[in-house]
Amino acid sequence: MLEIPKRIKELLESDQRYNSFVLSCISNVGEWLRDNKTVFFPEYTEHGFIHINEVLLTSDSIISDASWEQLTAQDSAALVVSVLLHDCALHISEDGFYTLVNDGFSDISSRYIDQELSWRVLWDEFFQEVKRFDSKKLISIFNDDVPVRNIPENKIELTGRDKLLIGEFIRRYHARIAHEIAFNGVPGLSENAISLPVEPDANFLDLCGYIARSHNMGLRSAVDKLERNKKQVHLNCHVPFIMLVLRISDYIQVHSQRAPRQLLNIKSLISPISRGEWEKHHSIVEIHNAHDDPEAIYIDAEPKSALTYESLVILFKDMQRELDLSWSVLGEVYGRYEHLKVLGINIRRIRSSLDSLEEFIESKKPDYLPKVLRFQTADSEMMELLISPLYGDKPEVGVRELLQNSIDACVELDDLMVKNNSSSENNLNHDVVITLVDNPKGGGELIIEDFGIGMTLEVIENYFLNIGASFRNSDRWKKEHETDGHSNVYRTGRFGIGLLAAYLLGDEIKVETRHIYEDPSKGLAFNCKKGSDSIVLTNIATHVGTKISIFITDSVKSALMLNAEEWDWFSLSTPKVVRKIITKEGESILEQSK
Repeated sequence: MLEIPKRIKELLESDQRYNSFVLSCISNVGEWLRDNKTVFFPEYTEHGFIHINEVLLTSDSIISDASWEQLTAQDSAALVVSVLLHDCALHISEDGFYTLVNDGFSDISSRYIDQELSWRVLWDEFFQEVKRFDSKKLISIFNDDVPVRNIPENKIELTGRDKLLIGEFIRRYHARIAHEIAFNGVPGLSENAISLPVEPDANFLDLCGYIARSHNMGLRSAVDKLERNKKQVHLNCHVPFIMLVLRISDYIQVHSQRAPRQLLNIKSLISPISRGEWEKHHSIVEIHNAHDDPEAIYIDAEPKSALTYESLVILFKDMQRELDLSWSVLGEVYGRYEHLKVLGINIRRIRSSLDSLEEFIESKKPDYLPKVLRFQTADSEMMELLISPLYGDKPEVGVRELLQNSIDACVELDDLMVKNNSSSENNLNHDVVITLVDNPKGGGELIIEDFGIGMTLEVIENYFLNIGASFRNSDRWKKEHETDGHSNVYRTGRFGIGLLAAYLLGDEIKVETRHIYEDPSKGLAFNCKKGSDSIVLTNIATHVGTKISIFITDSVKSALMLNAEEWDWFSLSTPKVVRKIITKEGESILEQSK
């Protein structure tokens, strides 16, 4: 049941008409929300009465003491009803969806919103857009890249995949739906199956719906739609302030209770977006305001992966940006009025355990590197488009480019050892090993392993993953490998191009590397998949040098095994390159051309 916090309740009870209005709204909508069946959002975090109660409790706690003296019963009513409505669209049933997109929901006449496109038109436009989704977008919603099908006309034929798609549509327009529910009730088999009371004032119900809608709008643009002379006080309600309280209270509901981990023991999450949201919530240890900064709330977070770490850092920055904007709007609207400029909230800043990367690593000691790398091209699909025009469909070219990089790494290590009058760790009789592994069950693996200089995090991020970039042009490389402006080592490959060519061999690449100056346990490992644009690194113990493993298909494996001479690219005695093939019969060393 909805529990109205004490101060909000006392303010509401000061006007019996508005108190009755709120209680009727809760009664009419309450059973529907209490049922908490989000058929189109099976993987979403909690959006039922628990969430509504928490938003109300947070609203009560963040309103400053000085503000309460200026607030009215209408403020209290608008806050409660807008909180009740703001996410209610997520509870729409299958029947409600069909009623909506078949234009069974009446148009509304709101003083705050101009005439809008019908739901049928919006759905048709959305579906046309969905049919153009690229693989990345499809995977983010469905965890596969299968194109969408037409939604069946009978709800019985809806699949789980159909419902995820409908959920994406409702999510996009859930704030508008909340506003329209204030007018038309909850969409279902009949238009007014569940409706809200219009007493004491239909205009006030429109306002409540619009405040609920505003949580998904820019605050300034939402305020600008109010009449100029009614921005400060409208229908005896301080609308911009109530909008602010709703959006901030909703924003900071990021604690772990909204995504109970026990549920994951009985169901799995399909959508990568949903998995990411649950992981963010599970990462929150606590939220409190016992911080050195009296106007800040502190969020202690312990993300379990680099992607979650990055997502939370972005979220906290967005929260701070929202706070900054909110305070700015408060000043613009109320700053010139002596009795109203006291309106405000207790929070100005977000502090968290993620504010400092160095302090996070020191205090939390994560077993991963809290940094996500990305290919530095226009996007990951652009990288794929470049592969064939640059190289043609020849897997041996991929071997050549990766081998060139390995040879460069070995030559650079030798140059560094000569300069420092030292010797390398490599006591083997080879510097580069290319291994073709036959998997009898299908496909195989190509491994290019060198005992060269290895890569640092900087080299990986700025050169290895930067298509076409040359580490040789950097000041660091010139300092290490040039004398009097002349290079001490000859050049064969070029970082970025080799990685690009690796996708001629397979769709997934695994990299392990350690730079000569790094500790044995501080090697770096990461995976790249064709089409992905986020790369997460972990620390591993490994030898100095680089090992690149590529999972290959049967066709690539056959081409390399049947034409082994075509990927015999290096015949010099130094660095020493060894090529071998491993099958179920054993290991065979390939002869090197003279």
